[in-house]
This record gives sequence, C-alpha cells and structure tokens, in this order.
Amino acid sequence: MYWLPVLGVAMLLGSFDEPPDDVLRFEARMPSGPLEPGRYELRIESSIQDGWTAAGVTSPVLQIGVPDGVTLEGEVLEGRALMRNGFFQAPYERLLERGSETVAFVVGADVAADAALYFNVVAYVTQDPEKNAWFVRHRYRLPLKPESRSEKVEIGEASWSGREGLRIGEKAKPFVLPSADGSTVDLSDHLGERPVIVTTYRAYW
Repeated sequence: MYWLPVLGVAMLLGSFDEPPDDVLRFEARMPSGPLEPGRYELRIESSIQDGWTAAGVTSPVLQIGVPDGVTLEGEVLEGRALMRNGFFQAPYERLLERGSETVAFVVGADVAADAALYFNVVAYVTQDPEKNAWFVRHRYRLPLKPESRSEKVEIGEASWSGREGLRIGEKAKPFVLPSADGSTVDLSDHLGERPVIVTTYRAYW
C-alpha cells in the first residue's frame, strides 16, 4: 500500500515571504469509546491561515492511508468515474472544501494494536495569486485509539491505500509507458545506460 506522490514547483516571481509552517491547519479526532470491529466516523477540521489562500487547485487535497484491516467507506473510482471526479481517487483522496468534514471507515477484526490512519495534506498557497504560489505538504498520524488526535510527523516514506507501487530505493520492474510525443518507452532499453526519470502530473480546472 503506497501513496501516489504529489509533486509541486513554486513559481518565484519577485520577492515575497515564505509561508509559515502552520499555514495549513489540520486536525482529525477519533470518537470516544472502545475500538471494536464496526463502522466509525471521525471529524476533520482544516483551514488555511489568515492572509493566505489556495492557489490553482481550489482547496487543499487530503490523501488518506489506512492500515490492514481498515477500509474507507465509499466506492473506489476508476475509468470515466475517476475522470468525472477530477481524477481524485475517492475514497482515499478528496478536496478539503469545507472547514469541517466527516470521514467514515470500517474496522475489521484483525487490526493491529498499534494501527493508525495517515493523512497527507497538500496545497498550493499564496498571498497574491498573480505573483507567486508555494507548494506545501504536511503528514499526520492518527492512532486508532479512543479520542486520539492527529499528530504531525515527518513526511518520510509514505504509503498509499489500495495501490501497489515502489518503496523508495526499490528497483522498478520492467515496464513500457507512452511518452509525451505519442511513442512508447521501454525501461529495459535504458537500464545501465543512463538515469531514467518517470514523471506524472495531474491538472485541475
């Protein structure tokens, strides 16, 4: 289970202040009561610090990683349904369009005692949309324990629920992918000859 990386480049036009570390504010809280197999809802509070606004994408993006034995409530979108959702991979990824939201999940019988939910919160933020934007990403851990609160952690090695991928430092298996000009690129044709950089991007309108 691995996170889909989200990469950003800040556009620097002129001099301006770097956003403070807490420009994106986020908190998730577990409900009270013993954690037993069943359905739960947790509250999420989010905001952007006064004086700053989201740039490009209309709101911060939330990515949710769940441990083995936990599933998020909602249909996993693919194909055209994914396109209609702006390519946000529900239910593991969504826009934080409101200051307060609810995330529903189901806990199975085989969840580890130290299990936790993980959250990536990413956004472009700006004080002047016509001049500049900063890419900001924070990561939080929420232990699956009654009344626990999310705590900020280092980005480190991230994980993405329901998706297979590479861990940092692992070797990629051979693959063939289309390039920007419509041709195809076979990884095996370049191994040992030169560095290979694979980039993905997602646009939002």
